[in-house]
Amino acid sequence: MITAFKNSYPNATIRGYAREKENGKVFYEIESREGTITRDVLFNPNGTIAEVEESLASTDLPSEVQEAFRKQYPKAVITSAEKTTVGDKVTYEISARLGKKRISMEIDTSGKVLSNKIR
Repeated sequence: MITAFKNSYPNATIRGYAREKENGKVFYEIESREGTITRDVLFNPNGTIAEVEESLASTDLPSEVQEAFRKQYPKAVITSAEKTTVGDKVTYEISARLGKKRISMEIDTSGKVLSNKIR
């Protein structure tokens, strides 16, 4: 898995790795950093990539995603953003705060809200 990771992300520094079991399936996860980007890559046992989670600046979110979030929470402050890729499906998770409330919203590339949680 490490060789496959280094081939895909030659400039990243590996911060840790682990064997995981999710829904009865075994995966291997490599946590890394590349500049300001943190990246977690989940590998299938055969070495193919199952999922990639990458941090990104809120300003790097696609405009459709930013608009969907701002439509519901115009005064919220985004604290973190993450891009998740599974196969050819990409989603974005935004964490934000609005006063004392914590918001977690998942949005697809078209701006459709997939989940919306307030704590």
